[in-house]
Amino acid sequence: FFQITVNALIKRASLYLQSDEREKTFLDFEMAEELDPNNPDLYLHRGQMYLLTDNTENSIKDFEKCVSLDPNFAIAVMQGHYAHYRQAVSQNSMSGINRVIEKFKRDLRKFPKCTEAYILLAQILMDQQQFDDADKYFQSAIDIDPANATLRVHRGLLQLQWKGDIDTAMKMISGGIEVDDRCSFCYETLGTIEVQRGNLKQAVELFNKALPLSKTELELAHLYSLRDAAVAQQIAADRLGLTSLIGT
Repeated sequence: FFQITVNALIKRASLYLQSDEREKTFLDFEMAEELDPNNPDLYLHRGQMYLLTDNTENSIKDFEKCVSLDPNFAIAVMQGHYAHYRQAVSQNSMSGINRVIEKFKRDLRKFPKCTEAYILLAQILMDQQQFDDADKYFQSAIDIDPANATLRVHRGLLQLQWKGDIDTAMKMISGGIEVDDRCSFCYETLGTIEVQRGNLKQAVELFNKALPLSKTELELAHLYSLRDAAVAQQIAADRLGLTSLIGT
């Protein structure tokens, strides 16, 4: 019962953050810590919450506490590195950024099956305009977890940022739907690209597919705003006779 209570508090804290109730979020974490101060999961999840709220200093402390309790907790190790990266960026420290990259590469040898590590390192390399290396790490993550549709979305978005290659990006993201046709992120991303291409009808259809797959109220509200904006643009284009210019 004791452990169930702690796990329930951790999960409820995550739900509170999704509803933007930060005070309740951290109150639940505080209660969980009082009940079980040596629970690695507590510090992992609270570290993630601190990171999401841009409190890198406290996130680093929690990730370090988690790893001290469980040195083989791969995700905590890697997210700790990512928190240090965010801190280095905020300090405009290129030497700090390079140290983080080297730590990721070192610990990937220790945890070669940790998909999260490849994703985080690839995102860092994208930020640093090291696109070729980022692409290799995204592909490595896909090789480890081929059924993870989100990975294919990230790799597709990399192609857009790197080469401006819309066709390849669309093909990669569509590949995500082939492996998981319930991935709302795939439909949302394809819809967003179609809006940028002026294909509003296709965009609305894609957003409509994403909506029933939403997992949180915030995600649902975000998708409705994207869809409604595309609908409004389509109506305006139809009334002004611009359909042929923006796509059908």
